Amino acid sequence: MSAEHQSAGPLPATPALKANAVGLARVIAYTAAFIGPAASIALGLVAAISFAGYATPLVVLLSFIAALCASVTVGQFAKRLPSAGSFFTYNSTALGQPTGFVTGHLLTFAYIVFVPAGAAASGTFFSAFFHDAFNVNINENVLLVIVVLFIMLLAYEGISTSASVDLIVLTFELAVIVALAATILGKGGPGPAGWHLFDPGNSLHHRFSDLSLAMVYTVVIFTGFESGAVLAEESRNPRRIIPRGLLGAVTVVGLFYLFVSYSEMHGVAPRQLNAFVSSPSQLNFLTGRYWSSSVLWLIDLVVALSTLAFTISTFNSGARLLFAMGRERMLPRQFAAVSKRRTPHVAIAAIAALALVVALPMSLNSGGFLAFAYLGGVAGIAFIIVYISACVGLVVIVNRQWRSERKIFTHIVVPVIAAGLFCIPLVGTFYPVPASPYDILPYIALAWLVIGIVAAVVIRRKRPELLAAIGRVFIEAEPDEGQIPVALGTAAPTADPGEAPPA
Repeated sequence: MSAEHQSAGPLPATPALKANAVGLARVIAYTAAFIGPAASIALGLVAAISFAGYATPLVVLLSFIAALCASVTVGQFAKRLPSAGSFFTYNSTALGQPTGFVTGHLLTFAYIVFVPAGAAASGTFFSAFFHDAFNVNINENVLLVIVVLFIMLLAYEGISTSASVDLIVLTFELAVIVALAATILGKGGPGPAGWHLFDPGNSLHHRFSDLSLAMVYTVVIFTGFESGAVLAEESRNPRRIIPRGLLGAVTVVGLFYLFVSYSEMHGVAPRQLNAFVSSPSQLNFLTGRYWSSSVLWLIDLVVALSTLAFTISTFNSGARLLFAMGRERMLPRQFAAVSKRRTPHVAIAAIAALALVVALPMSLNSGGFLAFAYLGGVAGIAFIIVYISACVGLVVIVNRQWRSERKIFTHIVVPVIAAGLFCIPLVGTFYPVPASPYDILPYIALAWLVIGIVAAVVIRRKRPELLAAIGRVFIEAEPDEGQIPVALGTAAPTADPGEAPPA
């Protein structure tokens, strides 16, 4: 143990989540399900294609590289600071407690916003499935409520149960969509092929702004690659499993996106591109042409289940962030309570209530699809800001505290590439100005960021002891099988720069 850990000493006993609940496969499934591959193809990729056109695979590739670099960055933190607080803990240690507070504030907001977004979309897609498969009309808002209650029960049962559902759904959705994409390539589509689909000049309107705006949405469809980090206190060997799980999930999903976006563009003739872009369901558009209109219900089911799996992961991630912030007194300590199953039941109930309060009015007013588009746009911007801050944080902390382990490519080049690529969609959300109401979404996220900054300043002046405690709870040592991890204090910022972190 390093000197600064000895001086900080152990924190008082803190509530613990269930240890050793998930392994590598479930961490990958949980993370990939949060990304929601099939749902992202049906939602986010639709928006990207409407700007990038035949250059969509290029934009997907750029976002894939950004997500890979960012997952390596998060993995470097997870090796040293495994915690349910994830970015909340990472940025507190790297950039200081005020920044950690703002990060937790922004990230929790993003997760909480994503839950009602996913629930609303799930209600819509399940309603479409029941109509197309059985000719039964079930109101999407009724299904929204059922989805939230079902996910709440899964979350209460434990992360292993939720991750198992995610694993089953993920396998099914990937198999169906890959089969459709393979059919298109096997039959040979009328669209461009080869490197033509990676030519930036093939964007819809042949402008650079087409690519920057499209990348806003292709970054969003990778959003959630970091979600597995919140499982650190519930996974086996978290210092090894979490980094591998994040990288594995991004790799699987990124290759899937590249394959599907390439096949979609190859499957659409130039004269059909405008009709394809304006189609309410591009997957159904292709399914009807390359399979049969009689199996459109299968695509409805895949997208509905993918959206459900996404919402399960966002729900659990949001609950664990509330738990971590309650444990460190950034929220009322009741949020840190755990049930007999060692799940954060108060945080789970709070997330469920917020999901219903936010999702139902929006779905009733605009429908589940638009509710997802609006809420997802706001959350996506918040995630991008958090990702960039973590990339900066890794460069800072490696040069300040972990210098003996510094590797130029891993610790400097990779996070700088990720931050630079994420800046493209961040700028693209403001310029060129998108159509209303999407033009106001960035300012909602920025307003929440400003609120967090003001709150951090006020707390620092009036309750400095609260900020001083942020980021002190993480797994110091690997637990033996069946044991609960020991939560101890993090390294003080004044550590010897040449001293290696604890193994």
